[in-house]
Parts: sequence; C-alpha cells; structure tokens
Amino acid sequence: MRSESILSAVVLLLSALLAGCSAGGGASTGGTSASAGTAGGFTAGVSSGASSVRQGSSTGGTSGQQATLRLSGTPGVAFSGRCTVGGRTETFEGKTPAVYTYEPGGRQLECQIHRQSTGGTLEVTFDAPGSHTTQRMNSPNGTLEITYRNGSLSVSQSSS
Repeated sequence: MRSESILSAVVLLLSALLAGCSAGGGASTGGTSASAGTAGGFTAGVSSGASSVRQGSSTGGTSGQQATLRLSGTPGVAFSGRCTVGGRTETFEGKTPAVYTYEPGGRQLECQIHRQSTGGTLEVTFDAPGSHTTQRMNSPNGTLEITYRNGSLSVSQSSS
C-alpha cells in the first residue's frame, strides 16, 4: 500500500515537471537564459554572445545522437536559417557567434543557413556522430545547405 502511494506521488511529480517544461518560454537578453516548448526531434540549444536561449525538448528518437551547428567567424555577422528533423521545421536568426544543438534520433536533419551581412566572414561548423565539416561564407547573401543522417553528410554552398 505504501509503495503504491510513493509511486503515485512520483508519477504526479514527474507529470508536473514535464508539464512545466513544455509550458512556455522564450528568449532572453543580458546573459540570462530561458526555456521554451517541446519539439519532436529538437533540442535546439541556442547561445549567442552575452545572451542565451535554451529551447529544450523531447528528442522523439532513441539513438541519443547529438548534432551541433556552430556559427562563428567575424563577430556580429548576421544570419538566418532553418533546420528540419522528423517533419518539424524550426527557424532561427541572429548574429555570430551562436550554437544550435539538435537530436535527430536517427532521422534526417536538414539545415539551410543564409548569410545576411555584407562584411566579414561567416564560418559554419557542423558536428555529429561520424561527420564534421567547416564551411566559410564570404560572399553576401550566400546560402549553405547541410543534410545529415546516421553519419552521412551532404553539404552544398551557393551565392546570389
């Protein structure tokens, strides 16, 4: 009887914690951080300069693999982009430096990064199990496309 009460209390506590994690959040500035929503396939951890945003989520997969997209180079270079995993797309924009972390769970991860600044260099580094690439984008309005799945990596770059 007592073990059933403890089990019920643990289940209730976990439910409350999970509900709190999926309930809200947004962005922050000035060196503080916040959490935001659920995302099937995304653990998009974003950090940029003095401010950081942490978008926590369930992974939606079981492999536990983690992919990291690092945007660096000349500080303050503007970029935007989107990443899609498991049919879910998340968009982002910001200025270097920034880091985005995904957990594709064995599913394909596709990212498109657009350089929006006219000066400086945008350096994009992608790391995942079995894959690594670093690409430099010097031309304004350039686009980099990265596709990753289970160690296989495809990269293409274009400029307009």
